[in-house]
Amino acid sequence: MGFQMVGVSGLQAPLINDISTDINDPPVFKSATLLRTSNHNGVSYPAGDYGAKQLQAYPDLTSVHLDVSANVTYRSARYTVSLRGWQVMIADQAQGKIEAVVTTLVMGFKGDVVIRIRALDSQRSVLDIRSSSREGAGDLGANARRTRKFLVNFESVLIKQQNDLKYSAVRVDTVPAAT
Repeated sequence: MGFQMVGVSGLQAPLINDISTDINDPPVFKSATLLRTSNHNGVSYPAGDYGAKQLQAYPDLTSVHLDVSANVTYRSARYTVSLRGWQVMIADQAQGKIEAVVTTLVMGFKGDVVIRIRALDSQRSVLDIRSSSREGAGDLGANARRTRKFLVNFESVLIKQQNDLKYSAVRVDTVPAAT
C-alpha cells in the first residue's frame, strides 16, 4: 500500500524536504520557528547544493510573475489557502505574507508553507511559495506536489476573480440611464 500512495515519481524524488519557488531568496518562516521543536527540521532554507538539486528535479517551480496588483494577488492567494484547507497562522496583507500549517491526510505529517507577495509596481506582482516538511531528510516529492497543486488552484482562483471583475464592470457599464 505504501508504494501505491507514493508512486514511482515519489521514489525518484531527490532527498530534499524544503521547496521554494525562489531558491536565491526563499520566503522566510516566522510562525514555523515557534511550532517546530529541536526534533524537527530547521526553518532555514538549506545551504550548499540544495537549490541546485531542487532546480534539477523541479525546474517548473519558479517565482510567479503576474500582471495584477499585489492586493489582487494576496486576496487570491489567501482564498486559495482556505480552499486547500490549510491552517492559517499568519495572514498579513500589508507585509504580503501568508503562513500556514499543512497536515497530510494519510499519515498526519505536518509541514509548513509560507507565501510571499511582492509588488513590482501598482499593476504587477510576484508570488513565491515555500513548502517545508517538519520531519525527514526527504519528502518523496510531497512539497513539490503541494506547491504545484497550490499554484494550479491559485491560477484558477485568479482567473475567476478577474472574470468576475470584468463581468461586474460590463454590467455597470450597460445599465441604462434613468429617464
